[in-house]
Amino acid sequence: MDLANLVFEPPASRRLRDPDRLLPSFKRIEATLAPPFREARDLICSIPGIERASATEILAEIGIDMSVFHSEAHLASWAGVSPGNFESAGKSKSGRTGRGDRYLKTVLVQAGWAASKTKATRLSGRYQRLARRLGRDGKKKAVVATAHTLLRIVYFVLTTRRPYQEYGAEYGVASAEARTRRVIAQLRRQGYTVTKAA
Repeated sequence: MDLANLVFEPPASRRLRDPDRLLPSFKRIEATLAPPFREARDLICSIPGIERASATEILAEIGIDMSVFHSEAHLASWAGVSPGNFESAGKSKSGRTGRGDRYLKTVLVQAGWAASKTKATRLSGRYQRLARRLGRDGKKKAVVATAHTLLRIVYFVLTTRRPYQEYGAEYGVASAEARTRRVIAQLRRQGYTVTKAA
């Protein structure tokens, strides 16, 4: 064994702690991305909470062709962020999510945390409502639900090839008037007469 020709290679953990050494190789890889991947990455980056690195990782896991998934629910199930639905004898049991793709699930949950911190967006509003409603364990469950919503939005954006459009934090919340109309209609269907008190 010739000791003069040995090359010392630092351990992987030390190489990863020095991101400046890795930056040129990342830029080289990014430059070789095909234009459809760049376009898809830019579309995904229009979603709050998803930055370039997250978008690239999401695309690496799911690809840009959404026709391989029958629906957004199929994609969410494959990724492991669809809500569990275990019911027996009319009693709801564990609502755990499935196993799914652990790398995709990880990046979606991280993006869910980032989206929950954004100001006045649909995703932050959803997170806040769920965290409040779910109580003690609400934050973690709410972030997984936000990750599920994020993936559904990714599916929609990649399917339609249009950037994400923000509707505000109150999107998806029924107004008090709409709830009142719905309850009155339910009562009338059951045979009750509803009159407004003066």
